[in-house]
Amino acid sequence: MTGDTIAARGTRAAGRGLVPGQLPRTLVIPAVVGAIALVLPLAALLLRVEWSTVVAEIGSAELLDPLGLSALTGLIATAVCLVVGAPLALVIARAPRAIAGTLRVLAVTALILPPVVSGFGVRALLDPAAFPGQALGAWVADLSPFVLVVTAQVAVSLPVLVLVLDQALRTAGRDTEFVAAGLGAGRWRVFWRVTLPAAAPGIWAAVLLCFARAIGEFGATALAATEARTAALSLFAAGVGSGQAFAAALSLVLLVVALLVAVALRSWRAEASR
Repeated sequence: MTGDTIAARGTRAAGRGLVPGQLPRTLVIPAVVGAIALVLPLAALLLRVEWSTVVAEIGSAELLDPLGLSALTGLIATAVCLVVGAPLALVIARAPRAIAGTLRVLAVTALILPPVVSGFGVRALLDPAAFPGQALGAWVADLSPFVLVVTAQVAVSLPVLVLVLDQALRTAGRDTEFVAAGLGAGRWRVFWRVTLPAAAPGIWAAVLLCFARAIGEFGATALAATEARTAALSLFAAGVGSGQAFAAALSLVLLVVALLVAVALRSWRAEASR
């Protein structure tokens, strides 16, 4: 069989939605089990929702206040992560292998670190009775729970943005950057006219994932800002207590937010593949 024949058959298979060298059919069974495992907790949540009172629960100040706090702090944390994380991701993507590898290890370590450890680190950092918080004096002692929540969210969300954006930047626009530089474009011109447009889908994906990570944060916030009433902390308090209807309603809202982020990510992925 000639190479042209093999290529033609591969093209026809791809046109029918088939992949050459398809996976064994027996793998469908564990795949279905995996899909069910993804769906079951969501189905159980929907079954727990008191649909007759869910509208009243969602419209109550008890639910809107923590949800609004999480949204506001999540937006601020995402903005902070973008300001400091995007340059870091660009440096990692364009740095020599040794430097890039070291920085990636740090980012991955921060990503896989248990959030409660990150929260304890934030608490230790800003403890006015210990160094380095002691060196900052009264400013640290006067920090509001709002600032502590944002700090905890940044600690757990920053590595998400950095790693996603690093991956996007490594595959976006590098050859074009060399061409533009060879034609005499300065570094900032190359950055604004070549690098950023090429990495735009990856940037939006990183921002969306960072925001979703921030608003859903629980462990770090629970240690760093125990007095705050974020959505995750309120959900935990209601879930382990007697507020099951409230917990189900808040979970439903967070599920809708997660679905919206997933749909947005899908649209940006489709845009990036064009």
